[in-house]
Amino acid sequence: MGERGEIRYYDYISDKVALVQDLYDFDKWKSGGNYYNRQKKLLSDNCLKNNK
Repeated sequence: MGERGEIRYYDYISDKVALVQDLYDFDKWKSGGNYYNRQKKLLSDNCLKNNK
């Protein structure tokens, strides 16, 4: 995942990636919602936003 929230590369290889854990999503961490896989795709809405 790019620092700018771009997920083009992830979209390109997502069928090869089994699991992604978002280490910076502290709100969803306690409920186990910070894991993404082939059924629960990582989207740009789930990305850390950079305020530059």
